[in-house]
Amino acid sequence: MSSRAYLGELEELVLLMVALLNKEAYGVYIAEELQKNDYSTFFAGKWHLGNEGFFPEDQGFEINKGGHHKGSPPGGYYTPYKNPKLSDGPEGEYLTDRLTNESMNFLDTIGEKPFFLYLSYYTVHTPIQPNKQYIDKFKKKREDLGIKEIAYKDEGKGVTTLEQYNPAYASMLYALDKNIGRLIAKLKNEGLYENTTIVFTSDNGGLSTLVKNGKRFLESARKVSRKKPIVLLKGGQTKAGNRAASSHTGALSSDTRIFNAVCKSESNFRLDT
Repeated sequence: MSSRAYLGELEELVLLMVALLNKEAYGVYIAEELQKNDYSTFFAGKWHLGNEGFFPEDQGFEINKGGHHKGSPPGGYYTPYKNPKLSDGPEGEYLTDRLTNESMNFLDTIGEKPFFLYLSYYTVHTPIQPNKQYIDKFKKKREDLGIKEIAYKDEGKGVTTLEQYNPAYASMLYALDKNIGRLIAKLKNEGLYENTTIVFTSDNGGLSTLVKNGKRFLESARKVSRKKPIVLLKGGQTKAGNRAASSHTGALSSDTRIFNAVCKSESNFRLDT
């Protein structure tokens, strides 16, 4: 249960096609280019790339569910969400589940059109709020592993954990994993999987615990890793008119390879490494 192991797990769990900038800040977005080629475009989740005039619907997305200027969910992970771009759900609804539901509903509307689905989960940005369905699973896991004392190391003026031990945090990641599985199952059930390209990625960090002046708070581990993992999966042969199911948890990727691969040639969607 090391921090590095959990970070690697997060990197592999998160599903994305990032809305990449082609040349400069607030330049041409991939959704704008795909929309020109008759793609249905959909965004759900964390945006955090500007205020009025720079929301997803201003950058080539026909539908925006939850994307606005804030980087963390303003109402937390349970409804009411206090999000001007996402209506509240039934009592007890969990945000990660809701974003997946919205994405699956979008897939019911596309018909035969190619699509670009950008699912940018807020998970696991703070606040750390456990998924109530899974929290007991990880409380038990911690107990079974016998984790009682947490290993720390000095780092600058603070102290950082060497192990992830937080059941609430783990339950959030587990819920994320389950929801990615739900979305992929939807693609398969609808007969879309074989002609859909899926890109997994994440932003550049998990969480560590920093202690300063006797106060403990969570800090992004951006200092630990500046690399953004990218894993591309192709359900079947890639050809013109491919669908793109995609998601991300966190920051915009500055890597333009995905943008160029899609926009230069839909018939040759690949990443050069």
